[in-house]
Amino acid sequence: MDKYNFRGNYTQYGNYLWTDQLEINLISWLNWALLGIGAFENIHKDDAGVYGGDRSRLRAAIDPRYATNKVWQAHRPDWCWESGIAYGTQPIHVSGVWVNNSFYPTTGSTYAHYIDYPLGRVVFSSAIPATSIVQVEYSPKYVNIRRSDDPWFKQVMNGSLRVDDTQFTATNPSGQWTALPEQRLVLPALIIEPALHMNSIPYEMGNTSRIHEEDFLVHVIAENPFDRNILTSLLKDQSDKRIIGFDRNRAPMPLDIFGSPTPSAMTYPQLCEAYDFPQISINKVVTTNQEPIGNKIWWTTTRLTLELDVP
Repeated sequence: MDKYNFRGNYTQYGNYLWTDQLEINLISWLNWALLGIGAFENIHKDDAGVYGGDRSRLRAAIDPRYATNKVWQAHRPDWCWESGIAYGTQPIHVSGVWVNNSFYPTTGSTYAHYIDYPLGRVVFSSAIPATSIVQVEYSPKYVNIRRSDDPWFKQVMNGSLRVDDTQFTATNPSGQWTALPEQRLVLPALIIEPALHMNSIPYEMGNTSRIHEEDFLVHVIAENPFDRNILTSLLKDQSDKRIIGFDRNRAPMPLDIFGSPTPSAMTYPQLCEAYDFPQISINKVVTTNQEPIGNKIWWTTTRLTLELDVP
């Protein structure tokens, strides 16, 4: 009987409840909305950086989980896999890699590999020579979005748009990375943190329907005031914005355990259409400026109050 059970649609311990549902929808919406205004860049083979270097060239990663020279990564993670965005230019979907100026498709057998989009890297089936020139055409997202429980303060990466510091030398032919991509926070970034401040407002007399309110902190971290100001202003303008969400308990995630799109990968709008969820409203936005960290890290925190109707 109901009097012995929890109130609400709680049928399985471990399901995503309101905090996690709101968090994943907030992250998904921010990611999709930023892509819709062009917060990514298309990098083509042999594209040179402003200060020199080859932006399409990958470095071998020192990753104890893989054999040496099996993992090769770019200077920026978070590659776009999405398509059908509102922006006029579409991001590049990686179809393969160049090794020593010869192209090898992802579905091929020679230099077989898979693409890890979140970590921005190519993982080969077997190690390749350290002297190899590995290049890829891809679209890194300009703004990195992270959950607060990710290891986001382990190593903040300044100058992440510059590739001229890559030293491909005779003693270091692959220009190896010494830090794992999941341990680097590439700026600018948005860090999403549940504030765990919740409120329930009765919806109407005579039943248990209510309005659920919950606060989330969005930390804007940038290496210059320009990016900080843009992202902070974007967040401040979202008061009274309504977000279409999706039910994380039913929706399949678009990327597999290797960071590659699944055969039936859905974008954020497609998930919202297929796995309906109560509409989410942003009804309060409050921004606080944080003290700069030295002269390299610019930081603000915006508190968003999200609300939805709970049946």
